[in-house]
Amino acid sequence: MGETIKGVVRTAVELHPTSDYELHLQCIETFEIRGLSSDDSIRNVDRIRWEHSIRVARDSAKSKVGIPFEFTLPPPFEKPDPSKSGPMIASGLAAINIPGMQKVFAHDEAPRATRWIMEIRAPLKGVD
Repeated sequence: MGETIKGVVRTAVELHPTSDYELHLQCIETFEIRGLSSDDSIRNVDRIRWEHSIRVARDSAKSKVGIPFEFTLPPPFEKPDPSKSGPMIASGLAAINIPGMQKVFAHDEAPRATRWIMEIRAPLKGVD
């Protein structure tokens, strides 16, 4: 965390995109949500903690050789400091689920899991 990560992504066949490559990196945290009673189910809720996109010009990279990427990762994530945000009345984790949207609020709760996903988009003639 806080460092630069760089490398290349290679494909088995040469791609010929109609415009630039777009590389998107996300840090996703998974929280466990429990109901109020012991009969309620437990479910996982994902929250995007950090994300960033870069573009690579289609003429500057051959996909069989490698599409270069370089991301500067954020500094280490820290837990909120209750003394800086006023008195904390309760500690817990809650999720509001509105159809088509999902929002997670967390206090003093570490994520159950953290994963990083890099997606590369390259518009091609026909199917992308």
